[in-house]
Amino acid sequence: MAAAVVRGLTQRLTTGAGCEVRASLARTAKLLLDGSPTDYRAAPLAAETRDDQTDIDELTAWGPARRVKPPASVEGAPMSWDYPSTTLGSSPAAW
Repeated sequence: MAAAVVRGLTQRLTTGAGCEVRASLARTAKLLLDGSPTDYRAAPLAAETRDDQTDIDELTAWGPARRVKPPASVEGAPMSWDYPSTTLGSSPAAW
């Protein structure tokens, strides 16, 4: 996907024309895993523990839940969400 972005930007700079790219995150992950010289699937992930979750229960469309903690943090910029989780497909894809 990054290569497609670079190719599109290069095309825009050289010809002035834009481009459209259709890509799948899931398919990209599969290709990366299948083409890897290291078999990451050989070592299973550790089971999720209570320490992996946030301390706050959140009311969701499917009942109370807790979010998984982010893998990293930035000092002075705590992770937060403006809205609770919703049912899959309930929000339009918009940026």
